[in-house]
Amino acid sequence: MTVEEKKELPKQYKGVWDVICHYWRIYGGFSAVIKSPYLHASIVFALLVPLSKTEDWYDVPLDVLPCVLGFSLAGYALILALGDEAFRRLIAGDFPDGKESPFMRTNSMFLHFIVVQIIALLLALNAKARDLEGGLIAYLSYVAFVYSLLTALATGVEIFRCSRLFDKFAKHQERQTKDQ
Repeated sequence: MTVEEKKELPKQYKGVWDVICHYWRIYGGFSAVIKSPYLHASIVFALLVPLSKTEDWYDVPLDVLPCVLGFSLAGYALILALGDEAFRRLIAGDFPDGKESPFMRTNSMFLHFIVVQIIALLLALNAKARDLEGGLIAYLSYVAFVYSLLTALATGVEIFRCSRLFDKFAKHQERQTKDQ
């Protein structure tokens, strides 16, 4: 590794850290996760379907999550193309109330969806490597898996919200065209 490459390495880590911090702030941080009805439902579901009745439970997330992750990344690419250029400009950028734009909120939801899936996948890999069929770590890993699936619903709700915005925008554009 050259001296220049050694100097660039801290910048790369700082850049990644800055992006993660920005996403986390827009998403709402730990407060948003702790208050999430999707997390609450995951905890309840994991209590109702005990791991002791599910032998090798970690094989399910290892089979399911790679497909869901691929679908999520494809969906993320599609949502970035939602609407036309005028609509994307309308929902992006600085808002007078100081809140993040709907565009950035939707992006943070998708990134959260992907981050939770990756964490659940890594936890399932760890559980399989350690053959964790029970105990607190296995339970928390299972909760993470269920949460990763329920964040799909949360992301779908966010896409629907954004679609409603686009629908309102399109109707407004249509009315303006008729009035001219």
